[in-house]
Amino acid sequence: MNYLVENPVFVEYTAANTLPVTLVVSKSSGGEIYRSQAFANNTGKISWNIADILKPHIGKTLLDDTEVLQHIAPFLYNLSLEIDDAVVLIKNYNAVFPGGIPKHQFRKLAAADTDIFAEKLQNYTDNCFLTTRTAGDIMVLPSSEVGFLYCVGDNSTHTLTIINTDGNQTYTINIPAGVLINAISLSYVLCDMELQKGIFDIKIDGNLCLTIEVTEPAPSNERYILNFRNSWGMYELIEVTGRAISEPEYGEETVYAIYDKITDSLRNEKLRKEATEVIKAECGYRSRERLLFIRDMLQSEDVKLYGADGEWFDVLVSTDGDKIALNMAEPVSIPLTITMCEAEKLYSAEERISLKPNVCLKDDLSNFITTNNNKKIILDYGN
Repeated sequence: MNYLVENPVFVEYTAANTLPVTLVVSKSSGGEIYRSQAFANNTGKISWNIADILKPHIGKTLLDDTEVLQHIAPFLYNLSLEIDDAVVLIKNYNAVFPGGIPKHQFRKLAAADTDIFAEKLQNYTDNCFLTTRTAGDIMVLPSSEVGFLYCVGDNSTHTLTIINTDGNQTYTINIPAGVLINAISLSYVLCDMELQKGIFDIKIDGNLCLTIEVTEPAPSNERYILNFRNSWGMYELIEVTGRAISEPEYGEETVYAIYDKITDSLRNEKLRKEATEVIKAECGYRSRERLLFIRDMLQSEDVKLYGADGEWFDVLVSTDGDKIALNMAEPVSIPLTITMCEAEKLYSAEERISLKPNVCLKDDLSNFITTNNNKKIILDYGN
C-alpha cells in the first residue's frame, strides 16, 4: 500500500475476542520503530493512525540539475499485529511518501473507496504530477521558474516524452519500474533542446498528461528566486519581481559599564549586536492561479532564497496583504516579507542575494557543459 504522510495512515483490525492486540511497525530494511498495544471497542474494531510515527523517517530532498532523471525513494516499512505473542497479520513493504492532500479531498476519496494514488498519482492518462501550480492539464510558467517535474512510478516501466509543439523536437525519458518519485529536470531538457521558451506536451505511454507553456520572464529590474517545498513535499520555484527593500531587524543593545581607573569613573561599552536580514518586496503582478500557487509557498515549512554565490538560504516568508478577489478581472500583486532564518553578528561586503533569474539563454552557450556528447545544464542564475 502507498500513503502520503501528511494524511492519516490507518492500521485497522477487527478482533475476534477481548485480548489486547499489539501493533509493531518496523523499517523494511530492518529495525523496529514503534510498538503499541490496544483493546478492541465494543464492535471488535481497533484502529491506529501511524502518520506521526512515520513522519520523522521522511527526508527532504533538494536536487540539482546535473541529470535529466533522478529518483526519490519513499520510506518503506513493515507492520504486524500480534495477539498473545502470535502474529495474526503481516503487511510488508508499505510505502509512505512526503506531502498530502486537503482534508475535504481525502474525505471524498475515502467515501468513494479509493485513494489519491489510484485517482491521480499513478493515473498516467491525466495530470499525475506532484505540482501545486495547477490541477488542470495546462501549466504556464516563466522560464525563470523552470525546475523539476515529479511523478510517482508503479511496478511497470513507462515512457515519458516531452514534445516541443513549436519546433517538433522530442525528448524521451524511460521511467523505470518501481514505486519511486521520478524527478524530471525540465531545465535540463530545455537546455538540451537549446530553448528558452515554448509549448511542450508531456505524454506518458502516448497519453497526453500535461501541456506546459514556458514563457519569457516578466521584464523587471529586480528578480529573486524562491525554492519551496509544496504540499506534495516536492520543491518548486517562484520568482519575485516587484520592488524590494532591505529592512534588517537589529537585536537589542547590550550595554555594560566598566571602570576607568585613569578618570576614576565608569564608562559604557556594548556588545556587538545581531541583525536579521529582512527583505520586503512585491511578488509582481500575477494571475489568480499563480497567486494561489504563492499561497502554497506562504504555508510551506521549508522556503529557500537563492544567494549570489549559488547557495540557498533558509528564509521565512509571510504577507500582511494576501487578498485575492474571487472574480479577478486583472492581475494583482501582494506584498511579501522575506526574513532570513539566521541572525548574524558579523558583516561581509560580499553580495549575498542574487537579483538575476535562472534563464538559460539560447545564444549563451556558457550555460552549457558537454560530457560524453550529452549537454548538461549548470544552474546559472547570472552570478
